[in-house]
Amino acid sequence: MNKFKNGWEIIPKNNIPIDIKDVISNGVEQDTVIRIMSDLLSKAPDEVAWYFNEVHSGDAEACEDKVYAELPKEWFTVYDSSRLNDQASSGYNIIEVGYGDRKKGATTNETYDEYYVIDVFIALSLNGSYGSSALTEFFKFKIAVG
Repeated sequence: MNKFKNGWEIIPKNNIPIDIKDVISNGVEQDTVIRIMSDLLSKAPDEVAWYFNEVHSGDAEACEDKVYAELPKEWFTVYDSSRLNDQASSGYNIIEVGYGDRKKGATTNETYDEYYVIDVFIALSLNGSYGSSALTEFFKFKIAVG
């Protein structure tokens, strides 16, 4: 049974590159998207939150309203192959990141009385074409910050 928290499905981080391989056609574009996503997820815990409307729509435990209310208003484009001439046969791909507010977190580390965390959001839009936009899935995880 799938685990959910606040509308997000909790998935193993290690499944993400495998799933990308199933979606993007083999080649340089697939390698590039996997490399960038692996880098962005390198500080994530072993499990991350995931929401994809194409999968989760109608799921009783997933909640689009909760997920979309959490998403940041400002996104930063990390990668966008929509302007490239040599695109994968599966289409263009876009990766964006956004950040939540800095919040106090608790720690059991005796060296620090407290620390701060932020939510990191990744928007992964895969297989777009000029006749159809890329479908976007979202990932979320917390990281400690100073």
